[in-house]
Amino acid sequence: MGTPDVVLYNILFSDQTKNVDSIQSEIQMEASNLKIGMGKLAKNKLISVDKKTKAIKLTEAAIAEYAQWSKDQAKDDLQLVKSNALKYTDTQLAEDQLE
Repeated sequence: MGTPDVVLYNILFSDQTKNVDSIQSEIQMEASNLKIGMGKLAKNKLISVDKKTKAIKLTEAAIAEYAQWSKDQAKDDLQLVKSNALKYTDTQLAEDQLE
């Protein structure tokens, strides 16, 4: 699926008429994860939220930065770590390597 901020960004980029409730039900994301995604996007001034209707919209800056925000680098990095970890079964350090 991906990190909450990138998942939310991509949903909003494809449809600017979403609100918090419709996004949560559409992607079945836990409220806490949605809040994390919204927080990161808000911190970077990429979304605006209408408190009355709970409508979420991407800012013009967010739309202009599509190439940067649509790619989930954290997810890619974690998959790389996982695939490399699966290659190496003996990851214990010998006692003399700790000194």
